[in-house]
Amino acid sequence: MITKLFPFALAALLAAVPASARPVVEADLTFTSKNVFRGLKLSDAAAQPSVTANFEAIYVGLWASVPIRDSDELSELDAFAGWRQPLTENFNIDIGATMYRYWNTSPADVSNALGGTRYSQEVHIGGDLRLHDDGTNTVGTRGTLYYDVRRRAMTAEASLGYARSFAENGLPLSLSLSAYAGYVDARDLFPDSGATVRKGYHYTGFSADLPYEIGDDSVWKLGVAYGDVGSYFPGTSHLQKNFWVRGSFHFRF
Repeated sequence: MITKLFPFALAALLAAVPASARPVVEADLTFTSKNVFRGLKLSDAAAQPSVTANFEAIYVGLWASVPIRDSDELSELDAFAGWRQPLTENFNIDIGATMYRYWNTSPADVSNALGGTRYSQEVHIGGDLRLHDDGTNTVGTRGTLYYDVRRRAMTAEASLGYARSFAENGLPLSLSLSAYAGYVDARDLFPDSGATVRKGYHYTGFSADLPYEIGDDSVWKLGVAYGDVGSYFPGTSHLQKNFWVRGSFHFRF
């Protein structure tokens, strides 16, 4: 029942956008050596375009991952929407929903980390807190709870981030560091497999990025990342430790 109501919840959120509102649109094109989601490798090298329209507190968007070398690898298209609002000067709340759609997979395909899952829907509530900001150094933390209504999976994730700007030295460059940890508790991990698989596992990771501003609304970014999954499934060690590099171009209009 919840699954059937999910598209209507997204539609209701979009209906809250004023008809006269002019969005701020952000677009991004990322090339990554691996597509990793919560520690699990879903494919090797991929192109990942995205676009987000921001209507003040409300945002809607699309995100995709398309394998570059092997067209038979898992492809993905996500639609998302949410409400983000500052509650205090340093704390923002974020409530939203995402619809996931996967291609090049089937219920009989157990070779990928999703066990043949074709689609899913998820809701989330989270908040980010700015701990320090002196104009050059910024430290912040974020916590989010996700609930996947098809997998009946609850995910809790927390992250800590640090950013250092070099603008004071005349360089339009900054350094961003982030570390995260999460835990997934699923009552039906592979809903399209025909078998009910209950599983819990944890994941951790970190990333380092160098954003380079080439204008008021454009940023180049190069980065590296590492992710690790504990206690997923025996015999899937190739999924548990991943290191990847990525480059992206982000612009706003």
